[in-house]
Parts: sequence; structure tokens; C-alpha cells
Amino acid sequence: HTYYKIDVFIKKYINSLITMFIGIKND
Repeated sequence: HTYYKIDVFIKKYINSLITMFIGIKND
């Protein structure tokens, strides 16, 4: 399903944003 692919993409995108935010915070 296209919806599933979009959902996975959004989760990966949010996860990378959180990782980047933590990286900046810990720097």
C-alpha cells in the first residue's frame, strides 16, 4: 500500500530529525 510506504517514510524522517536534534544538543 502507498499509505504504508508514506508512513514508514515519515517515521524514518522523524527518527532522523530526533537523532539530529540529540546530536546538536549533546555537542
